[in-house]
Amino acid sequence: MDLFKKTHAIYNGWKNYIGFDDLPEQFKKKARLRGEICCSCEFLDTSWLVRVLAWFNIVKPAEKYKCGKCGCPITQKVLQDIEPCPEGKWK
Repeated sequence: MDLFKKTHAIYNGWKNYIGFDDLPEQFKKKARLRGEICCSCEFLDTSWLVRVLAWFNIVKPAEKYKCGKCGCPITQKVLQDIEPCPEGKWK
């Protein structure tokens, strides 16, 4: 994956994250399903600090996790349609 494509994908993920309420319901459903898959994936990268902050409800866990394969933030990765899961778990 080239850097431009990855950057473009995450930009679209942030754009959709900010405008989440205006997204079509079908896209929201797809993003939620992707998020569930990612949060149960063996490659989910969670630092000990994020787990502690999430446990104290200071941050939402999925907002701070990243993919251990591609390095993308999970929330933005699931909210874009440019790059699929690097492990082929969703498109």
